[in-house]
Amino acid sequence: MKVFFTAICCLLTFAAAAQKNFVRGYYITATGDTVQSYIDDRNWIKNPDQIRIADSPGSSTFTTLSASDIKGFGLSTGDVFVSEVVQIDKSKENLNQMNIGDAPIVVTDTVFLRVLVKGKLNLLFVEDENSKKHFYLQKENAQPEELVIHKKVMMVNGKKVISSTPAYKDLLNRHLQDCPEAARRISTTQLQTGMLTKLFTNYNACFASADEKQYVAKSEKIIYKLGAVAGLSPSSLIVQELEEKYSLNNNGLANSYTIGLSLNAVLPRASRRWSVYNEVAWKYFQMTGEHESRSGIGQYKHETFDVKMGYIGLNTMLRYQLPLATIRPYVTVGIANNFNLIDESTVETFSRSFTIEKTTNGPFMTPTRKYEQALLIGAGVETGKFNAGLRLEYGNGMSSFSTVRTIRSTFNILLGYSFN
Repeated sequence: MKVFFTAICCLLTFAAAAQKNFVRGYYITATGDTVQSYIDDRNWIKNPDQIRIADSPGSSTFTTLSASDIKGFGLSTGDVFVSEVVQIDKSKENLNQMNIGDAPIVVTDTVFLRVLVKGKLNLLFVEDENSKKHFYLQKENAQPEELVIHKKVMMVNGKKVISSTPAYKDLLNRHLQDCPEAARRISTTQLQTGMLTKLFTNYNACFASADEKQYVAKSEKIIYKLGAVAGLSPSSLIVQELEEKYSLNNNGLANSYTIGLSLNAVLPRASRRWSVYNEVAWKYFQMTGEHESRSGIGQYKHETFDVKMGYIGLNTMLRYQLPLATIRPYVTVGIANNFNLIDESTVETFSRSFTIEKTTNGPFMTPTRKYEQALLIGAGVETGKFNAGLRLEYGNGMSSFSTVRTIRSTFNILLGYSFN
């Protein structure tokens, strides 16, 4: 099984590295000339440091250009980037990483800024290597200025707290006063893509002619896909009680299964590679096993187990999927929260003390834990509305006793269907 998942991960890594998506586009040279070309569109989450250009979409050779080489580029898919030398505020924002008296950390760099709004007033954006988002205001061809919130640490009643000053509102007020309708919105505008886009669009509309259409980057939202999933779930259970350790295994392939509904939230950007995959599933397990022990001279015990348990499981996983044309492989990792609703587990115990023999029947464990946590690791492929996958589930079982440890392992063979 380890070999299988290692092979899948290696295949995905190789495929992701080899994958190209050259689309029509253009770049602007350092001298201001516009060159039509094909550009490798990565639908970047973090702004690129460089781009790859080719003469045709199927070309095996390409040229790499950095932000220092060109003035910008655009893609037929909609994204527009400009190259600018800017000051970037990389000050810490986490209280645990900040100290009283820390000076702002501002660096100068040449970067590709993504154009969110273009008009008399441009709204530009970059996400740095630490996933910190930076917004810039650019009026006509002036130097872009960053919209920032100044944060510093203060001591209040003996505790460290963060004091925030929305300096970006002063910058907006300086540049938007010639459009009263937009200026009125500044006080309620937060440093967020949607609100800033509306503000800048509103401002540019004050000066645009009736037939002039300003550029606004396409808003990308989360796509929700509802589906169904079902499959076989052969399982095993390891029980460790003091020095004793034994295992129970699946009693027939069809006796352990899962069935449920799924909701896949596909995240924007990165060519829709990332998603948060959720399931509500009914999980039924049936395992059997035997265990015998000798505790002293003339003492013998033989136990026969029949474990039948049903859970409602809430699975949440992060999925990475390659956006290939027809067959799209994926890997997932996440957690399961399982709630026990059915427990029909029994144990038959045969004991012998010298010549006295006795057979008893009773519950496997009393009481059992009603809540189980589990780790999920999986891989599969998707084509059209169908998908097939394999998933390993490692749970902490049903033991509620500190002296008894249980580990449930389940190998899920799953088929899924997306309704939309």
